[in-house]
Amino acid sequence: MMMFQNRMWRKTRSRGSLLCHGADPNRNWGYKWGTGGSSSNQCTDTYAGASAFSEIETRTIANYVTSIASELKIYLSIHSYSQLLLLPYGVRTSVPSNYNTL
Repeated sequence: MMMFQNRMWRKTRSRGSLLCHGADPNRNWGYKWGTGGSSSNQCTDTYAGASAFSEIETRTIANYVTSIASELKIYLSIHSYSQLLLLPYGVRTSVPSNYNTL
């Protein structure tokens, strides 16, 4: 299958349709789900999924983080697809007031 020939595959492995697989886990979280550059087209790399936390990967991480929330100091996700450090403000176009600190 062609999807396994792409080293930069960024989507989950769930079955969407015959031709299109998975959702972008970065856009499958519940916070402002379906906004900020996500797509409802299953065949795009930015497909947000059928609903927030529809993917087992994001749902499992969210449940775990929630279970340890009182002890959690930081949650850091490394975005290796394009070697970027992403800030949690991707749903808006303006930079946050603490941008330089971040």
